[in-house]
Amino acid sequence: MGRRAKIGYNKHEADRLYQQRRRAAKKLAAQGRQAAATTEQAAQSAILPGKPSNAPREPPSPARRTATAAPDWRGHTLGKTVVKTNTAMRGKLIVFEGLDRAGKSTQCERLVKRLQDEGRTVKHMRFPAIKSGTTVIIDRYYYSGIVYSAAKNNPTLSLDWARHPEIGLPRPDACIFLDLAAAEAAQRGGYGEERYEKREMQDRVRELFARLQQPGSPNKDGFFQVGAGAPVDEVEAAIMGIVKRVFERVDADGAPLRDVEP
Repeated sequence: MGRRAKIGYNKHEADRLYQQRRRAAKKLAAQGRQAAATTEQAAQSAILPGKPSNAPREPPSPARRTATAAPDWRGHTLGKTVVKTNTAMRGKLIVFEGLDRAGKSTQCERLVKRLQDEGRTVKHMRFPAIKSGTTVIIDRYYYSGIVYSAAKNNPTLSLDWARHPEIGLPRPDACIFLDLAAAEAAQRGGYGEERYEKREMQDRVRELFARLQQPGSPNKDGFFQVGAGAPVDEVEAAIMGIVKRVFERVDADGAPLRDVEP
């Protein structure tokens, strides 16, 4: 009886987590479609000053726009300036992961600014429309979802099981993991304010992220590790080198954004 009860409980918890993730994925996909529709509508309505509305339209010149990003996984919202440029290249999906207080938000903001300074179309948000040429920078993605779920030491909730509901989501061109020991993260300001900012939990999370990057892991492709204990400017420089190589590879291949596969 005890074994049956345990199995029934685990199945209920699994179903609940699965439905929760699917609802979140649908919501994010809807945000992406809405963003794409808004961008397309703005492009279609762009005409040169002084010409009647029925005059032949010319390609709009690059323009700067401001957009409010969707909240990240902790509910924090960041407003970012989006640089619109005309380009045939698709945007890239760049994801940052790492322990709490590793510097993900800081490096997201810095990368957005660096790419904008190069005249690229960039958004810092949770889910995008990438085909239009917009590169999207995300502070945490599905990797955190599966790792933090598996880190709760539930013997029936493995990394593979936690990853299964994420199949079909857009797969990043690069996942930049900011590696920082939990002991060092604990020395940073504000540590302990978040729910999972506990030494034992963070050690477990770091261990599971290492497993995601092992050879043979379905998540290994596209993972890049950067030491987050270095000075901020050095971390930024290392990230920019990785991102430039990713841009070159994606633009040369011309391949569409991949999906998360089984």
